[in-house]
Amino acid sequence: MIKYNEKYDRWVSKDGLVYMYSKGQDKLVLCKLTSTHNGYLRVSVPKPKTSHVRVNRLVYETFVGEIPQGYEIDHINTIKTDNRLENLR
Repeated sequence: MIKYNEKYDRWVSKDGLVYMYSKGQDKLVLCKLTSTHNGYLRVSVPKPKTSHVRVNRLVYETFVGEIPQGYEIDHINTIKTDNRLENLR
């Protein structure tokens, strides 16, 4: 399942993949993910301003909702690159 996250202007799958809409190709294309210094995956986003957001937070916010201030998203299996929704809490 893929769902649009308006806040970050990205399409997100429950499997932890992130897509952007390419006007030139008129289709969704897979976004390039990079690693943070501590091993989490992140993606560049144009909204609310051009920046990076960690993929685990993007997946959780897209399918579950806003993350309260001061809370963190935990990877159940401790693998920081496994951003499947079922692995996040």
